[in-house]
Amino acid sequence: MINHSWRELKARLGWGEGGHLSKLGAGTLTFLAVVVAWVFFRADSFSTAQAILTGMAGVNGVALPPSFEAKLAFVVTHIPQISLSFNGLVSASNISGSSAITSIALGLVLVWIFPNVRQMMRNYKPTWEDMAGRATPALLSEGLIINLLTWKPSRTNAWVMSAIFIACVLSLTKVSEFLYFQF
Repeated sequence: MINHSWRELKARLGWGEGGHLSKLGAGTLTFLAVVVAWVFFRADSFSTAQAILTGMAGVNGVALPPSFEAKLAFVVTHIPQISLSFNGLVSASNISGSSAITSIALGLVLVWIFPNVRQMMRNYKPTWEDMAGRATPALLSEGLIINLLTWKPSRTNAWVMSAIFIACVLSLTKVSEFLYFQF
């Protein structure tokens, strides 16, 4: 439904199938849809999912590290509708608020800047796009990062992949709770 709604909106706005704004919008919409879907997928009940999404949207207020209070004094003073508290981010863990924000920012940079597997393997046939009869659309097709991370067979890559494979096989003996146990 989201995909069809997005395509209809693009048609109404005259964005067509390409362009940076269209791709940025599609990527952002996909990211948000996946994040929201994860909440419903993992929550115990529909009401729990609603409570989590309400908190994620900041309806109950936003908690930030105390170090941010001076930096956001203008927002607190001039926009009283925003409920900000500066008593920390993650009181239930040992992670500092600044470390949590840095980790989230770094993760978002990695997600948005680095290529996905389809973009890394774009030079190899057959690809899913070849089988469907379409050209491979690369979000950052000429970007430096994608060119650096495009798969290139080499002995070094073979050794790295072998080491990863061996590490995965050796970790199969560890006990871990199955993610979908509640289903």
